[in-house]
Amino acid sequence: MISKKEEKKLREILNRAAEPDQALSYDALRGFLFGLAMTPDVVVPSEWLPVAFGDEMFAVDTEQEAQQAYNVLMQVYNKFIDLFQGGRLTCPPDLVGLDQDGDFAVVEEWAYGLTEALLLREEFWYAEEGLELEGLTPEEEGLHTAMTVVQAMAMPDEAAEVLDSPPDKEEGDFEQLLASLSAIFPDAVDFLVGYASVLEAERQRILAEAGSGIPGPPRPVQSEKVGRNEPCPCGSGKKYKKCCLQQAKVVPIH
Repeated sequence: MISKKEEKKLREILNRAAEPDQALSYDALRGFLFGLAMTPDVVVPSEWLPVAFGDEMFAVDTEQEAQQAYNVLMQVYNKFIDLFQGGRLTCPPDLVGLDQDGDFAVVEEWAYGLTEALLLREEFWYAEEGLELEGLTPEEEGLHTAMTVVQAMAMPDEAAEVLDSPPDKEEGDFEQLLASLSAIFPDAVDFLVGYASVLEAERQRILAEAGSGIPGPPRPVQSEKVGRNEPCPCGSGKKYKKCCLQQAKVVPIH
């Protein structure tokens, strides 16, 4: 999904985060962008960029460098959106089969990033607190199961809070639990993508019936260069200098 060239650029951007302790890791960023792309709603960059990089964004010398970083992120983000809209967004191949070698760090980070993205529109994914599981439709039950797997994989040390049968580390069950979660994780992710596709189709139908004349609010698009007074590519309707450019703060490198 992400080319080697794009990976290198994303890692460089993460290395220039003004607040490294608040920025996502590279694998978490992959999961985060994946989750944003399948969210059945528009999440503008001014909302999700601080989650990925921290409030102070990138440590850059010029607006041009900030623009270049923004363009790379939009390029990868739009790639995920295109895959989702084309029905080709699936769990990354490198997250499949990790249960066999016991290397869970990558999938844990990716799952954490995915969870952070889904929390931006949690009403689509999380059941109401105190909701009884009995009587759920098969689709609702599948959503609950998939979200449980993703959450437990993202925060295995807190698995007791999301699993009915928490792991017993003293008896060596914890590694086995991670292996089991990792084995079913790809199916859980693909279920969420399918569920999101249904929600997105319904959203588009409602917008069309409302007579908007368009298939829904525009998604952010990548641009090689966006002028300060041009419309912001996030689709907010504001000028770029009044919207996402403000999020790409210029912070001197010390």
